[in-house]
Amino acid sequence: MFKEKLISGNIYKALHCYRKMRSNYQVGKRQIEVAQGNITKYSADALVCPANADLEMVAFPSGVQYAFFVDGGEEIFMEAAQIGKNFRKMPMDTAVPMSVPETSAHLTKAGKLPAKYVIHSVAVGYDLKKRTLYCNKEIIGKSTKNVLDLANEKSLKSVGFPALGTGLYNVPLEEAVETMADEFEKHLEGPTSLDRLGIILYSTEQYLVGKKVLDRMFHKK
Repeated sequence: MFKEKLISGNIYKALHCYRKMRSNYQVGKRQIEVAQGNITKYSADALVCPANADLEMVAFPSGVQYAFFVDGGEEIFMEAAQIGKNFRKMPMDTAVPMSVPETSAHLTKAGKLPAKYVIHSVAVGYDLKKRTLYCNKEIIGKSTKNVLDLANEKSLKSVGFPALGTGLYNVPLEEAVETMADEFEKHLEGPTSLDRLGIILYSTEQYLVGKKVLDRMFHKK
């Protein structure tokens, strides 16, 4: 299942190093930040991995999920796949071809990553008319909220997110970051164990877009 992804693993590790460019924004005594780099190198209690409708690994040698596989190890996805199999044994809406509920969040161990856990975010919905999976700002918002609620339930202090929905589903980066940051702010303003939330963007261009959005939202000059 995973063999074909190992071929380019060493090249991937050489190219994907963490860069420490970041901007911070206060929400009371808590903090939101946007950082440039590889999410798998980000320091947090949990890192968020975009997940499929069955919680299994997609066989594409690129993207955020592949980064988790290369840097964290196969065991992360083996544990997630087992969660998906357990859900398939439960009664669900048979009209929707998803093993787990849309926008749901699922916790696994973090393998070799510098985190305690990985939270697998099923940031997709299913369009019954078009019979296809999709993602938009509403899905991103619900998915973000579900990750934050799960992290709080587990008494975590910090979580690092990629820009949900901006890969396979092509949600504009600015829209995704704004939606996620809005959910961050609402969560941090309430009672929660969390005190630091990060959005990690790989390229300089992506980081600058994310920074611009958060600057505007938090009125930072």
